[in-house]
Amino acid sequence: MTHGKPKAPHNPTAAQQKLPKGLYIASAKGRRYVYAWRGGPRLHQPIGTPAFFAEYQTAKDAQIARPSADTIAGLVLEYRESRAFKQLAQATRKDHERGFEAIICQFGTAPLAAFNDSRIRKDLRQWHESFPRDRQADKILGTLSRLLAFAKTDGLINENPALDIENRYTRNADPSPVPQSIINKVIEADTTPPSVARAIALISLCGLARADAAALSWSHVKSDRIDKRRQKSRVRATPPMTKDLAEILATMPRIINVLTVLTNEQGRPWTSADALGKAISKAFRACNVSYTSHDLRASYACYLMSQGATDEEIAEALGWSLDTARIIRRHYIDDAAIFQGRIAKFSKTKSEQNC
Repeated sequence: MTHGKPKAPHNPTAAQQKLPKGLYIASAKGRRYVYAWRGGPRLHQPIGTPAFFAEYQTAKDAQIARPSADTIAGLVLEYRESRAFKQLAQATRKDHERGFEAIICQFGTAPLAAFNDSRIRKDLRQWHESFPRDRQADKILGTLSRLLAFAKTDGLINENPALDIENRYTRNADPSPVPQSIINKVIEADTTPPSVARAIALISLCGLARADAAALSWSHVKSDRIDKRRQKSRVRATPPMTKDLAEILATMPRIINVLTVLTNEQGRPWTSADALGKAISKAFRACNVSYTSHDLRASYACYLMSQGATDEEIAEALGWSLDTARIIRRHYIDDAAIFQGRIAKFSKTKSEQNC
């Protein structure tokens, strides 16, 4: 029997500890941002240091602790259980859940009374500016605004201070119809994956929103139409089964145990509407044009209008409101007809008459 020196207990340094599961790391403008989890609070300490693990544990403790009813965290719990929240579309609730995590980590212990003080606006604005991505920041701010509106309705606060903060992400609110020549170019491009080409062709021929296209199953495809209740508004979209639409549907691969019409390159359903939307936008950018799935819907609306469809028929086909259909007609159909008439009128041979 040999005797050696007793082994010292293994006490790993902070740098040797495993990083927490679910840690979210984002990069923007050459900088790295570390969050306790996706949608969670930002961690400012150097990653892997004792201070980092202590900061992470503080964030987790704040998430687990049972909140007081008169705090923002308590308000989140109350709102989750409300009829107003449960009536929202599933996709909308999912977006808000991501926002709730960030809100609780930043303001969870803050008393509701603090939001009656106008000076809270500065804190909200600085918090809004701390997120690396504009759309992420605006979505979370929108969740906070909806939460505070709920509190105001119940008389818990007097005003909604989040309403005064401008969004960071800006985009033309009106969709821009994609010319058919560009649609064909992108579909046929070598840089466009076949699964994305099929999605572009389908949306351009039926006008479904990206969330509805990603969730479209074969049970929604009828002999004379597609009949799909929209994910967000729950309004039915019923584009008619035209010859072109029937032909593109016939080319869609039918995969065993997969119910959705659209599938990704792995033959599986798209993981989310965002994933499909980003893939479509990327395909357009690869062809040096800037369009989105939302613009493809406008293309379909313009096609229906050119075939003599009424605003009511277009609204039913796309699951739109009448106002949206009228805006598209005014911007892209009526304006075109008006200016074509003016061009013809003003292009007549100039007379010799002096003004």
